[in-house]
Amino acid sequence: MSADLGDGASPVIEEVIDDSGLRWMGRLFASTISGVTPQSVGTIAAQHEHDPDWVKLAMRDEDRRVIAALSSHLPLTLAQGAARFVDEDAGYQLALRTRVLEHLAVHPSHRGRGYARALLERAEELHRGQTDVDLWFGFLDERERGAAAFYDELGFIRVETPAELPAPAHVLEHATLVRRGQWFYKLLIAPSPTT
Repeated sequence: MSADLGDGASPVIEEVIDDSGLRWMGRLFASTISGVTPQSVGTIAAQHEHDPDWVKLAMRDEDRRVIAALSSHLPLTLAQGAARFVDEDAGYQLALRTRVLEHLAVHPSHRGRGYARALLERAEELHRGQTDVDLWFGFLDERERGAAAFYDELGFIRVETPAELPAPAHVLEHATLVRRGQWFYKLLIAPSPTT
């Protein structure tokens, strides 16, 4: 999959499979997302141990620098909290059936070219292929509110509180969250008809 660079070149979306690529992603996230450090992305081995289906996507410029990246995975820490504060099954269902969009970033000099959209579409395709995953969610903090319309265009639904997220993510209403902002989600499978 590629997006238009405007100069005839088309960066390709690649799955990040080594620690070098992960470090480049971390640098981009740290330079564009407040509160993120390059080290916060960890290592491929650590990510694979927690979630072998962790989606790590990047786009590179002609000099092989990461210009856009996305990280989306099972919400392990949130699921552990749900298991502790709600019940074990709630945590298990959250880990099994959902994925969280952790980070999405495009270098400022490369914005407006469709890279974020291309990364999200590819990540959605990968998540839809994962067994039992039926809900993808994320969070926009107050600094990211300008991106809300972008997520709306891609079919995400915004809600004000975690209690408004579909099951099993609604259990996050029991979490103590210090961040202020807005949740968003997308169902990855059609809801079953009610009888």
